[in-house]
Amino acid sequence: MTTLSTVFFTQQINKLWYHYLIVIVFRDCFIVVLNVEKLEVKWLNFSQHCEQIRQFRHSIYIQEQGLNQQLINSEEDQHGLHLAALMDDEIVSKISGFFVKWPDRADQTIMRFGMRMENKNIRGSGLSEHICNHMGVSCYETIKPDMTYVELFPEHAKLAQHYIDWGFVSVSEPKNPQDKTQLCCDGPAQQLAQYQLNKQKLKQSSLLFSKVKLPVLSNF
Repeated sequence: MTTLSTVFFTQQINKLWYHYLIVIVFRDCFIVVLNVEKLEVKWLNFSQHCEQIRQFRHSIYIQEQGLNQQLINSEEDQHGLHLAALMDDEIVSKISGFFVKWPDRADQTIMRFGMRMENKNIRGSGLSEHICNHMGVSCYETIKPDMTYVELFPEHAKLAQHYIDWGFVSVSEPKNPQDKTQLCCDGPAQQLAQYQLNKQKLKQSSLLFSKVKLPVLSNF
């Protein structure tokens, strides 16, 4: 069982105050330390940051997890939303939202969330959940999608509970081992419930990351 405790402390160096967020995760005895003064969350324009985004995906999907090279690219990238947390201008956590057209629902706005990944050195800090909650709240308040969903590769199917905790309520189990697991929120009632959950969780995680300014999607 994982126990999570959070401690704030300040240290005065050369009459300047530096604020640190320490998230202690008692799992395999490791401690995650984030210097929130260096942490920045922002929407990334894919045209301007495509190489940086692809390099980060490569470091996680290919170098760390040994997945297919094709997974670092998506045809939907150019018109997608890419929310990232950066430290010293290097991506450490990110998630993307893609606009999908379904022939039988051509008049509706459907979004697929994906490419959620985080540097292994800060996993367990709650940062990934923080930006995911902000993505969900921002999309609902600005775009009002009719449906949102995620698709998990077989290698990531064990992460389904994380997305259920994110508010996805309908789970489509794969029929074959190589198929993806799909979780979705469809219709006004499920969208509203997911938004309310995301907003509540964002309020809670903002206590940890209170010094990190969250970007406004409508200004992007």
